[in-house]
Amino acid sequence: MGIEYHNAMDIGISVGKCFPVCVFAILTLGAAFPVSAASPPVAGLKSGAASLGVFPLADGGYGVRVTLAGRAVFSQLSPVAIGRVGSDGVETWSAGSYGVVTASGGDLVCKGVTGTAAGTQFQVSDTYHALAGQGAFTMTRRVEIATPGAEDKGFNSRFSLSPSDPAALADEDVFAPGVWYKDNAHVPKGALAGSRGDSEYLFREDRLPLPLVMTRDRRSGVTLAVAHLDGVPTTFAGENGLSRIIDARMQFGALGVQNMVRPSPEFVFPGMEGERSYIAGPAMDGKRWAYRSHPVAVGVAHRYRLLIQVGRTPDFSAAVRRTWRTVYDLYKPSTVHADLKKCYKDGMELLSAVTQPYDGVVTVPFAATVPDGKVSDTSSQMGFVGQALPSAALLLRYGFETNDVDTISRATQVVDFWAKNSLSPAGIPRTWYDNHPGGAVTWRDYHTFLRVASDGLDGALRAWSIAHAHGQDHPEWLIFCRAYGDWLAQAQNPDGSWAREYDFTGHAVNPATDTTDQPIAFLADLFRATRDDKYKQAALKAGEFSWKSVHLAYAYVGGTPDNPNVMDKEGGMQALAAFLSLYDLTHDRKWLAAASQAAWYSETWVYCWNIPIPDGDPKALYPQNRTTVGLSLIAAGHSGADNYMAAAPYYYYRLSRLTGEPHFRDLARMLLHNTKQMTDWDGVLHYARPGLLTEALNLPPPRGHGTPFWLPWLTVAILDPMTRLQDTYGAMDIDEIEKTPKRERLRRDAGYTSMNNQN
Repeated sequence: MGIEYHNAMDIGISVGKCFPVCVFAILTLGAAFPVSAASPPVAGLKSGAASLGVFPLADGGYGVRVTLAGRAVFSQLSPVAIGRVGSDGVETWSAGSYGVVTASGGDLVCKGVTGTAAGTQFQVSDTYHALAGQGAFTMTRRVEIATPGAEDKGFNSRFSLSPSDPAALADEDVFAPGVWYKDNAHVPKGALAGSRGDSEYLFREDRLPLPLVMTRDRRSGVTLAVAHLDGVPTTFAGENGLSRIIDARMQFGALGVQNMVRPSPEFVFPGMEGERSYIAGPAMDGKRWAYRSHPVAVGVAHRYRLLIQVGRTPDFSAAVRRTWRTVYDLYKPSTVHADLKKCYKDGMELLSAVTQPYDGVVTVPFAATVPDGKVSDTSSQMGFVGQALPSAALLLRYGFETNDVDTISRATQVVDFWAKNSLSPAGIPRTWYDNHPGGAVTWRDYHTFLRVASDGLDGALRAWSIAHAHGQDHPEWLIFCRAYGDWLAQAQNPDGSWAREYDFTGHAVNPATDTTDQPIAFLADLFRATRDDKYKQAALKAGEFSWKSVHLAYAYVGGTPDNPNVMDKEGGMQALAAFLSLYDLTHDRKWLAAASQAAWYSETWVYCWNIPIPDGDPKALYPQNRTTVGLSLIAAGHSGADNYMAAAPYYYYRLSRLTGEPHFRDLARMLLHNTKQMTDWDGVLHYARPGLLTEALNLPPPRGHGTPFWLPWLTVAILDPMTRLQDTYGAMDIDEIEKTPKRERLRRDAGYTSMNNQN
C-alpha cells in the first residue's frame, strides 16, 4: 500500500552528434527550472545524516533532492533522461521529471514516460532504497520500450545529480579509480581527465577498477559518489573504434562528471566515452567520442542499480577511503583459491630454468616468449622489470631450501657478476648490460634510476643475508651494497631528497625528486645489516621529505623509470614499502598512517570486479573463464593492466596486523590467490612452463589482448611476498597463518625484513 503523486514534464532536445556538451547543462543543473530550494519533499528516505526525497516542481513534475544534516546538497529536476538515435545517426535527448511517485514498503518508486517523434515510448521506473547508517541510497532503474518507432534505431539512458549551490570544477577534487585523483595534476598529456577545460568526462566503466566516481567540494568537504552496483560489463569481440555501435550485447556503462555549468557525477548506459577516449581513431584537438547505444526493439530494456552516497570528510584521502570501501564491500570481490605451494614451485623452477650461462655469463635474462617460454632477450637489468638481483636472491633461497648445489652456484654467480662489475668509477651502479660471445659484456648507456638501482641492491642485500644465514660469507656482496648506500648518503640533497635519474658520473639528469621514497626500504635494511647510523639517518631524512611531497600532497607518481612523473600504482606501493620500513625503524605511528594512506591509494588500482573477456577472439591472451579480479591498472594515460599487485600481499597483511584493519587482511588474501590466475598453475593455459605469465593485458577493448612476453619481474612479484610471509609468519598462506595462536602471531609481527628473519 502506498501514496502516489502524479504529474509529468518532458523536454525534447535535438543535439545531433554533439549531444553530451549541448544537452546536459539542462539535464543536470538544479536551477534550470523554477523551483524553490526550500520546496518541501513530498516523500523521502533517510540514511544516517543524509536524506533523499522527491519534491514538486513549479510546473507540476517531481524532481529528486539529497540533503545532508538537513541542508540540500544535490538535486536533479530532470531524472528521466533518454537519448534516441535516429536513422540519420543524430541523437535526440528527452529530459523530464517523474510523473508518478509511490512511497511504499520503505522505498520510493518513481516513474516517468518520454516519447519520440517517431512514436517510441520509453517507460522509466526508478526505485530508491536507503542503506541504513551509510549516508547512502540505491536507485534501481528499469527502462522499457513500448511501441518502438521504425525510425528510432538506438537509445541511451542517463542519471546524474548536481550540486545545489553554485560550484565549478576548480572547487572539486574528483576520484575515479585509476583515472582521476584530486586535480589530476600528475597525468600525461592526452590522458582521460587530463584537462580541466573539458565539458564532459565520461569513462567506460571497464577502465575502472571499481565502477564509481566521487566528487568532493574542497570548500565544504561535501562528497557525492555514484557507483554502478552488480555490474556484469559484458561485450563482444570486435567492439572497438569510434563509430557508433548499436548492439544489445554491450552491458557496460560509463561514469564521469558533466562540467557544463556545475560539476555533476553521472552514469550513462550503455557506456559511450568522451570528450576523450583511449579508443583508437581520429581526434579533433585531442578529443574524441566513442558512441555506444542499444537498439530500439521489443525486448530490449535497461536494468541497472546505482549507489548514491553523500557525506562530509576532512580531506580527500578520507573521501577516497570511505567511497572505495563502501563500493568494495557491496561488490565483495571473491578469492579464487590457487595451489600456492605449486605456484611457488612453478615460479622457482621457471627462474632456475632461464637463469643459465648466455655467451659465457650466467644471466637472469630480460625476456622470454609466451606460451613457449623461449628466452628472447639475454640482456640483464638489475631491478625494475629485469629484476636480476632479486631473482638471484630468490633462487639462492630455493637452492638452500632444496639442497640443490647447482642452483646455489648459478644464483651465486649472478650476484658475483653484478658485485664485481656494475659500479661505475664514480661509485654509482650501472644497471643494464648486454652480453656477447666469449663472455664480454657492454653496459648500456641507460641512466641510473633510483628505482632500478634500489630494486637491484635490495636484491643483492637479501642475497647476502640468505647466504650468511646458511653459513656462506660473501663480504664482497655487502661491500657492493654499502657502496650504493654510501653514494646515496653522499648524493642526498640537504632537504633529504634525491633526483630521479643520474648519469654514471653521479650527475642528476632528471632533477625531479618525486621518487625520493624509493631507496628508503633498502637503506633501512642496510642499517640493520651494518648498524651504520648514516644509513638510518639518510632513510629518515628521505622519509621526512616524502612525508610532505608524497603523503601530504597525495602525490604517488613516477613509480616506474619509463613513465616519469606520472601518477601510478607503483608509486603508491613504493611509498607503502618505504613508510612501513620507517615505522619499523622508529615505531612512530606517523609512518604507519602514511603507509595506510599509500595502501588505500594503491588498492584503488586493483580490479575488484570481473571484466569478462569476450569469447571467440583468437588474439585474446586470457581465457574467458578466468577472473580478472586481482589484476591492476598500470598508470594514468592508458588502460593497460598487469599482475604487479601480486607483490602486495605481505605488505597488506602486515599492515592489517599493525593497524587492526581486517580489510587489509582480506585484500591480502585475495591478491595472494587471484594474482596466480595469470600463471598456468592448473594447466588450463597450456604454457610450456606453468610459471609463465604475460606481462600486460587490456581489459577495455580490445579485451584480453596484451603483450605475449614474460619478464623476470612477473615471477619476482609472485614469489617475493610468499617468501616474506613464510619467513615472518612461518607459512606462505594467510589462511594457514591465521590458524596459528594469536600470541605466536604477535611475536612474529616484530620480524619485518629479510634481515631480521635471516640473522
